[in-house]
Parts: sequence; C-alpha cells; structure tokens
Amino acid sequence: MKSAHLLTALSLLSLNPTFGQDFMSKQSEVTDQLNQPSSIQMISGKSYDPPQANYYQRFVDRIPLHGARVLAESNGNNFVIPGLDQFEDPATFDATYPAISKNLAATVAEANVDFPVASEANVVWFQTNTHARLCWEVITTLADSGEPVSPTHMEAIVDGQTGDLLSQRQIDVNNYDPSDSTQAEWGIFPRIVVNNAMGISGGRAYGAAFDAVVSVGGGCTGTLIAPNVVLCARHCGAGPGSQIVFGDNLNGGGLVFRTVQSSFLPDGSGSLLDGGDVSILTLSSPVPASVAVPMRLIDQTNELEGMLCATVGYGLNGLGSSGHNFSSDGYRWGGENIIDRYGSPASGGGGSNIISTDFDNGSNNANSIGGSSSTPLQYEATTAGGDSGGPVLVQLGGEWVIAGVLSGGTTSTSTYGDISWWTGSAVYRNAIESRGGEFGIPAPGACCFANGSCVSVFNDECDSAGGAFEGAETTCAPSPCPPPSIGACCFGSQCSDLTPAGCANGGGFFVGLGSDCADNGCAPRACCLTSGDCVVLLPNTCSNVGGVSDAADCASSSCAPPPCPEDLNDNGLVDFADLLEVLGSWGACGGCEEDFDGNGLVEFNDLLNLLSKWGPC
Repeated sequence: MKSAHLLTALSLLSLNPTFGQDFMSKQSEVTDQLNQPSSIQMISGKSYDPPQANYYQRFVDRIPLHGARVLAESNGNNFVIPGLDQFEDPATFDATYPAISKNLAATVAEANVDFPVASEANVVWFQTNTHARLCWEVITTLADSGEPVSPTHMEAIVDGQTGDLLSQRQIDVNNYDPSDSTQAEWGIFPRIVVNNAMGISGGRAYGAAFDAVVSVGGGCTGTLIAPNVVLCARHCGAGPGSQIVFGDNLNGGGLVFRTVQSSFLPDGSGSLLDGGDVSILTLSSPVPASVAVPMRLIDQTNELEGMLCATVGYGLNGLGSSGHNFSSDGYRWGGENIIDRYGSPASGGGGSNIISTDFDNGSNNANSIGGSSSTPLQYEATTAGGDSGGPVLVQLGGEWVIAGVLSGGTTSTSTYGDISWWTGSAVYRNAIESRGGEFGIPAPGACCFANGSCVSVFNDECDSAGGAFEGAETTCAPSPCPPPSIGACCFGSQCSDLTPAGCANGGGFFVGLGSDCADNGCAPRACCLTSGDCVVLLPNTCSNVGGVSDAADCASSSCAPPPCPEDLNDNGLVDFADLLEVLGSWGACGGCEEDFDGNGLVEFNDLLNLLSKWGPC
C-alpha cells in the first residue's frame, strides 16, 4: 500500500505553507552557488496525486527540476510529512533547448506503455549524476486494461536531443488502497508478519542480516543488485528523486541515503499481477561494500516450486494471529516460507510469471493454496504493506539469491491464510544484466576426492564432504581429477582409506589405488582364482592364494574362464597341429609354451595334458 509511505516520518512541518517553503529552502541552500535563478514554489497537485496535500516544487530559471517536488500530507495531528520525491542538487546545467518536438517526445513515451490515451509533455531539468539538462517530461493517461489494480498514468523522461527514453515510472501510487472497494473485490493488496512462535524479536533478527534489502521512497522495499542499482516493483512509483535508505532500523542511527537518478520498467501493463511489476532503479551514486553487498539473481524458474524461500522488508509488521494492525516499527523484518506455485497466481487471475506462497499455522483453514502443506516453518512469515518491491529469496549453494519482487497479497491485514504474490525476475535477465545486475548464481561443478572419484555438487557441498571443487559448471566427463593417491587398506574386515605407504606402515593390506572403503572394500567378496573358479574371501586372503578380488559376490563377478594353453596355435581347437608342436619340442625346454607343467621338460606328462584337452578349447 503505497500511501503508507506518506506516514513515514522523514521530518515534521507545520500545516502553514510558509513553513513548508522554509523547509524546501533549507534543502536547497546550495542553489545560492548556481548562476541560474532558483526558487521554491507551492504548486497544485495533479489529478493522480493523493488529495489533501501540499506540494512544493523547485524551479531553476523558471523550469521545474525533475525529482525536486515534495508532497506533504496531514497525518491527523496538524503536521505534514514530506514524501515522494527527495533530491540532490546538480552542479552543472546545460540549457540547450530540446531539438525534438513535444509531439515526438509523446510518441516515444506512448510506444513504451500499454493502453495510452493521451499525453502531455513539458520541458524539465533532468539530472544525471551531477549534471542537469533540458528534457521532455511526458505524462501519459492510460485506458482501463481490465486487469486488477491497473495504473492510470505513466511518467517518461525523453532526452531532448536524442529522443532516448531516459526514465519511466508509474506515478498514480495513490491508487493502491485496500479500502477501495474495487481493489477489495479483486483481493489484491500491494504490501512482514511472522508466526506467533517466532515473535517480534525473531522477525527483526532474521531481517537484520540482509543489508542489501533497502527502503524505497519511504513506502516500499527494494534490493541492491549492483553498487548503484536497486530492484523494486513498478507499482511503487519510485523514480528520479525518490529516496533509498540503507540500514536495519529506519528510526536508528548509521543510516545511509541515496536518491534515484532514473528508473526503467522492463515490461508489463502496470497491473499488479500481469507478470511485469518490476522496476530497475539507478542511484545517484554507488554504495560501498561496507554498507551493503549487492545480491545476485536466479535465472531458473522450473525448480522454484517447493523451495525454501526468505522474504524481507520494511513494511507493516506484526504476528500472524492478529496481522499487522497497520503498525510499523521501522525495522527490517524477515522470515521464511515455501514457494507453493510458480506460473499463474494462486487464488487470482493474472499473468504467468507469478510466485505464490501462503501463510500457514498448521490448520487447514489457513492452508490457502491447494496441494501445499499446512505445516508452518519455524520462521514462517508473510508480507504486508510497505514490503512491496522487496525480494523473495531462494538459497542455492549456501547463497541467498533473488527470485522475484513482491507485488501483493490477498488480505489487507496479513493474517494466517494470507497469500503473497511476487513477480518473477528471471524473465527480465537481459534488462537487469544490462544495468549491472548479476545472474551468476551458484552452479554445481566437478568435485574431486583423493581416491580419484568425481561427483557434480555445489561448492559448499563439496567442501563439507572434504573434496576439491574444480569450479562452477565444470563436469566429471572427462574427469578433471588427478590420479588417486589413496585406496582401501584392510585390517581383516576393517577398512581405512590410506596411501599405500600408510597402509604398509600400519600392517594392513592395500587393495589398490582408487579403491574405496565406502564401497565396503574390505568385506569378504568374490575372489577370482587362476583356475577361473570364484570363491568368497577377504581381499588379503584372496591375494595370498593368487586370486584377484572382484565383485561383492560370485553371482555378479566377472571371473574369466581358465585359459587353454594346450591350444598352441590359438585356433580354438586342441588338435593334430598342436600335437606336432609338442613332439617337435620334445626334451629339455626352459620356459617354452609346450612345457605345460613348467618343469623345464617337454615330456610324457605334457603330452597327456594335451590329449586331455583334445577338441574345442
């Protein structure tokens, strides 16, 4: 619920507009150093703005500075609170008037939205880093798409010289109100409520670890995906001038602030559940790693269902039994859930790029997604107002990575049974990567062990198993692993994986390099004798009788049949030709093949051996 951000206390002003102007003047003291005349003026709100509010705009040389408008709304206690746009002053200005016409600028803007009706274009100063230049600000009115909670206005910034689309955002943020009967009819509320057992302290402690999750514009949540890029939801309406806050407690110290320089909307009509509720925000300056390390994203979607996920945000918070009660403590809360569905949203119509979870408490009444488990996790949680744009995270290889951004949910108070919907981010990989996001998720690779074996696992799994990880996306075919340096060492039927020297020093029997105790290498097993017979013996006993250890049992062994030395010409027969060879070698014959009994003589016993094998051999 975007309007909730208007109640975030950035600072307090009197309802008297003069005090508002004084506040704006203090915010722009640096303008005294500029050549261009600068002024702060109270202006009228637009048709799409929240009602009953005061608006202040900074002008430079009578032209509005985009992103330097402050909205202030009564909070019911005779105070107003600035919201929406924050800004940093440009250092230089390029006053070259736009070379392209306002009609062409409107055409560019309308080509990048769905259901355009009419556009209004005006010249504004648009800031990039510390430089401002004249561009077209185009406000496009949209027709009703028929989709749930659809936008009515879009803002585009078009380069006055090149016609490039520099920034785009959805600006009718006041549309998202759970008290609106049309929205309640759809049951969609763009908005961390945790289970009662986890408690408030558990929710805060869980969320504190995620430094890359940030507050966006005072009423939404986002995630740092590059040092100067934040991923958010398009319905949050964040754009140039919106404030980004880093820190786990918005009411505490040590906060770090940035402003949005430009926003990009990859796709979608603006409806919460059309699968396009994603915005990519470029910040005015990068954030050092000491403040937050950007999170990576996952580009896989076919394995999301059933995965453990984490959800983190600054929104309204509370316990599942009572919901959030429209309260927020400023802390970043977090919790876990299970992804129950990816595709079309559970319990609602919409696109095919929606991730769904439900808020379980163990009862079937709260198990809102059919076919899913009603058993809650230890850190079971759901989302609430102000969490919009925040991430749904899945863990791969020990790293939390982003799978989507929060679009909405089915209840206005986030009690047990609430369904949360996230828009998947994988389909926007090209747009996200082109702006600095990284999809280099942990990938399995070859893991080598000392016995020469190779398996494909994730890095942390390889490390915990004592292997050597060869790198993500490496394979075991062909094996990159070095030759084995150890093997099974038998002490009777007991086994240890040792080097040959280590086995010998311990008085064991070394089965061979590459053999493995995990394969029960020292238990009695098939032993192939020189006669071709198979018997079950301990490996060392088998070796002592001249045999070779083979399979686990004789039924599955590969013991070769005994050789047929009497077939001297290897034609498969013991016949007259072999008899002639024996007679031709009669007498003393050291090591000749006709000496079948190996006594150094070809004699009568050898002749009898040959005759006993007469025929096929």
